[in-house]
Amino acid sequence: MNSTSEKRAAALAKARTLTETAKAEGRAFTADEAQRFDGLMSEVRTATAMATADQARADLYATATRKSDALAGGKWLTNELRTLVPSTGSGTAIDGTSYANFALETLTLESTFLRSGVNQIVLGDGLGQSLTIPTITADTTTYNLAAGSAITASDPTIAATVATPQKFASLLSVSNEVLFDANPAVFQSVSTSLVKSIATAFDLAAFTGSGTAPAITGLQNVSGIGTASMGTNGASLSNLDPFAEAIGSVVASGGTPSAIVVGARTYLAMLKLKSLTSGANMPLLLSGGGQDGAGAALPPSIYGVPLFVSGVLPTNETQGTATTAQSAYIYDASQVHAVFRRARGNSTGLVSLERDSSGLFASDITQLRGVLRATVAAPYGGAICRIKGILA
Repeated sequence: MNSTSEKRAAALAKARTLTETAKAEGRAFTADEAQRFDGLMSEVRTATAMATADQARADLYATATRKSDALAGGKWLTNELRTLVPSTGSGTAIDGTSYANFALETLTLESTFLRSGVNQIVLGDGLGQSLTIPTITADTTTYNLAAGSAITASDPTIAATVATPQKFASLLSVSNEVLFDANPAVFQSVSTSLVKSIATAFDLAAFTGSGTAPAITGLQNVSGIGTASMGTNGASLSNLDPFAEAIGSVVASGGTPSAIVVGARTYLAMLKLKSLTSGANMPLLLSGGGQDGAGAALPPSIYGVPLFVSGVLPTNETQGTATTAQSAYIYDASQVHAVFRRARGNSTGLVSLERDSSGLFASDITQLRGVLRATVAAPYGGAICRIKGILA
């Protein structure tokens, strides 16, 4: 293993350790951890770009000196036109296999839903189109009996939740001049943009998906979820009581609230909430006793439940006469599952990142395609509560 690969692997390992530690402790990154994580991912991007550049130069040299193949029965031409991530020629500036791990890291980083700690299940090849999750909807009956009394047998009620991953796909076209002439590091930005687009689409669907195929069923439309309403026509936040109500709803259903997800607009409104109407007028979201003023550190939690901010939650929901409402979600992440199909081909992460130059051969254009197959399964609706009708 060369030094560049070793540095990339070491940085990825450290980043995963930070993520797994925070997830195990049921919290978001601290400010220091977030800074360290960003630094590590910067190291990964730099190392990846360097490795790609080295490979591109090697392939370019090999192509330029491969005279006999070009003349012997078109062997070189056949290699150039093959589908799915060719490894030689002027198009060699991004490789689906080497970028797969980076794509996985990017998806996790960009997806608020995944960062909130939900279970992640990856279905391998040959395991069928769907995953069936047995769900106990009612326990056996327990009796309080006198000594020697017969125990009446009873059975639990078991239902089945079927999770069928659906396709999320993104396609972009790049001229071969860019592929051949540009610094290979440009493809770091290209691949990041493609995967970010997929992650954003999945995140939105994970919360708001209608459930009508091919749309997946988002938390908003899971059967049996709890709701906390901001009123007939919605209302702006004036305190944190709606979050207390939602937390209580999940607890009353037997869940343990472990994630609160709010939209960016709602988060801004929460930052402006004050503990008093006059005097010191301290912000409600302070990190602890003794600190005061708007400059105090903000907590990553509300009533001890970790807080996550999503930029994809819509601000155009209808609540009575209001058409500018937003929702927030409180849930027991251990009862929510993100189900994926394993990336196809040589990709090793969640996203299949592939390249093809044959479809637009006449235009001298290469296309990059990213595909994610995913869905959400939440067998226990009571483990989720939606606060609806939050206005600006």
